[in-house]
Amino acid sequence: MKNQTMIVTGGAQGIGRAVVDHFLALGWNVTAVDVRPMELTDRLEFVQGDTSLEETARHAVSKTIGRFGQVDVLVNNAGVGTRGTFKPEELTLDEWNRVLGINLTGTFLMAKHTAPYLRKTRGLIVNIASTRALMSP
Repeated sequence: MKNQTMIVTGGAQGIGRAVVDHFLALGWNVTAVDVRPMELTDRLEFVQGDTSLEETARHAVSKTIGRFGQVDVLVNNAGVGTRGTFKPEELTLDEWNRVLGINLTGTFLMAKHTAPYLRKTRGLIVNIASTRALMSP
């Protein structure tokens, strides 16, 4: 699996960090995208930003192609839950939009900007989601 490249959103902690570390250990090139900073290594590129913003998605793909020349896998891992309440009558529209922006729009934007490169490598997209939606509050 050497000389393959992936982009991982939400790569600075949790599941995303485990994916980053695992594939670096296998010899992959990895670009991690996160709002939290990370230390770089020889095969790790980092983009600090919010994937719900198109400029972040565009920049992450551009940096990856510029450094590694290809993208073989996109792992959409960035995700958040609501802060505080789960009751719809108490949830603000701003909070609703924040969650949708990161969980859905960010996933779409990353897929949109990596798709042309993934077609060239016959690559794939892995979308990581939570089972929280299946659980009652």
